[in-house]
Amino acid sequence: MTAYQSIPRLGVCMAAIALAGSVVAGEHGRWRGPEGTGVVQDPLWDPSSVNRNPSVLWTFDVGVGYSSVGVSGGFVYASGNSDGKDTVFCLDAKTGQTRWTHSYPGKGGKMGGPRATPVIDRGFAYAVSQAGEVLCLDVAAGGVKWKVDLGRDLGAKAPQWGHSGSVLVEGDVVYLNANRWGAALDRQNGKVVWSSPEGVCGYSTPVPVVAGGKRTIVLFGQEHVAGVEMATGSKLWEFEWKTSWDVNAADPVMVGEMVLISSGYRRGCALLSVGTDKVETVWENKALSSHFATPVVIEGHAYGIDGNAGKKSRLVCLDLSNGKVKWSQETAFGSVIAANGHLVVLDENGVILIAVADSAAYREIGRSGSMLKKTCWTVPVLCDGILYCRNDSGTLAAVDMRK
Repeated sequence: MTAYQSIPRLGVCMAAIALAGSVVAGEHGRWRGPEGTGVVQDPLWDPSSVNRNPSVLWTFDVGVGYSSVGVSGGFVYASGNSDGKDTVFCLDAKTGQTRWTHSYPGKGGKMGGPRATPVIDRGFAYAVSQAGEVLCLDVAAGGVKWKVDLGRDLGAKAPQWGHSGSVLVEGDVVYLNANRWGAALDRQNGKVVWSSPEGVCGYSTPVPVVAGGKRTIVLFGQEHVAGVEMATGSKLWEFEWKTSWDVNAADPVMVGEMVLISSGYRRGCALLSVGTDKVETVWENKALSSHFATPVVIEGHAYGIDGNAGKKSRLVCLDLSNGKVKWSQETAFGSVIAANGHLVVLDENGVILIAVADSAAYREIGRSGSMLKKTCWTVPVLCDGILYCRNDSGTLAAVDMRK
C-alpha cells in the first residue's frame, strides 16, 4: 500500500476521532487519560501559567520507580519502591495527604521500582509490579480483592527491565501485556480468561481498537507488534519489529484502523494498515524514534520525542499521511501529552515546556524552571489544572497550572 492510497482513509479516521470528543474533567483513572490517547481537555488549565513560575501545591515521596499516576474521585493513586517493598498510595488530590497505602515485597535497587501506572475502574485500583504481580485493590481502604503472579500463574517471563505495561480494563476483563501476545483476567476475581503462549512480553500497554469488525487489542512483544482478538486471545496478525535490547516501550497509537509504532535506538517509526488477519506497511522511516514516551496524535499529525534517554532529543511533528517531518525542535529527552490544543512536555531535567499543537510551525508558549530534580522519565498527568510530575527517585509534585 502506498502513502497516497492511505490518505483518504486516514482523513476519514481523523475526522471520526475529532468528532468523538474528549475527556471528563476530574477523572484520569486510565493510563494515558480517559480515552487512552494522551490527549485531554481540561477547562481549568491555563497554558500560559508556565510563564508565571507555577507553584507546587504539594510533594510526596512515593519511592523509587517510573510509574505515573491515576486520578479519580478527588484522589491520586501512585506507586513506588522503598525498603524492599512496593507500595501503592492513595493520596488526597488537594493536599497530598495519605488516605491509605498497600505494601508488598518488591524489587528495588538501580532502576528498580514499579513501571506500570495504577488504573482506577469502578471502585478498584489495578497495579502491576516490575516482577509481574497484578493486584486488584479496593479504592475505599486499599484492601486486596485479588492478586495474580504472572510468572507463577501464567508462566510469563519478565523482560530485561521488568513488566512495564499498565492494565487495560474493558467490561469485566483486565488485559495485560504478558507472554507472547498478552493475557486477560476476570475483573471480579482475577481468574484467567485467556493467555497467549509462554514467552517474554514487550513493555507497552495493550491498546484497544475495532479492526475488521472485531474488538482487538494491539500490543508490543519483544520483537513484534500484534493484533489480538479480545474475546478469545487469538492472534489476528503480527508485524516483525526488532529493536536494540528488545525495547519496544512506547505504546502503539491507533489512528482509526491504522497503527503508528515507534521505538528508540534509531529504530524509527512506521504506519501500519491492519485488518482481521493481515497487516500492511503504509510507510516506514527513522523520522521519530520514541524511546519511552508514546506520541500523541492530533488532526492527522503525530507529536513525539525523537531520541534516547540522557541524550539530546527533539520534539517532532510528523505528517501521518506520508511520514514526513513538518517541523522539529531540539529539546532535552522527555515525554509529551496534549491538552486543549497544546503540547505539554516534561523533560528529564524537570522542566515543563508548553507549545501550540500546530502542524504548520513550532510555536512555544513558554517553559518553566526545573520543577523537580532529574531524572524525570515518567509521563506527567494533567487533571483539573494540576500537572502531576514525578522523578525516578520518587518525588511526586502537584504543580498548580490553573487559570
